Amino acid sequence: MKVTAGYNLDGLRTGQYLKSVPYNPAGPDAIVVLGRNGEATGVAGGLVVAHLAAGQDRLCGAIVKQTAAASDIVGTYGYVTAATASDIPAGPAGCFKVGAAAISGLAADQLYAYARL
Repeated sequence: MKVTAGYNLDGLRTGQYLKSVPYNPAGPDAIVVLGRNGEATGVAGGLVVAHLAAGQDRLCGAIVKQTAAASDIVGTYGYVTAATASDIPAGPAGCFKVGAAAISGLAADQLYAYARL
């Protein structure tokens, strides 16, 4: 099965890969698939991103502590602030905050957890 950037995760359910659609337990928005360099569409999926609700800073710390080879770049809020898609950390999992402008449909000034596929 090929998952591309912008993929609707309901396809994993309807394709009988998963029993239910993956959901975001830590935030208000759906989980998003982006390209490995943060592209919104047109490339193979490489990054799964979940918007975190306000006050989820500790969750990010736990993700970094529990992930081997996690990117430990520390920025303004304890995680990197990504001004562009190329600023998203390269580690296998972690967190980042989007800067003043949205990136590939991710809202500005918001915190996101990610995992690489």
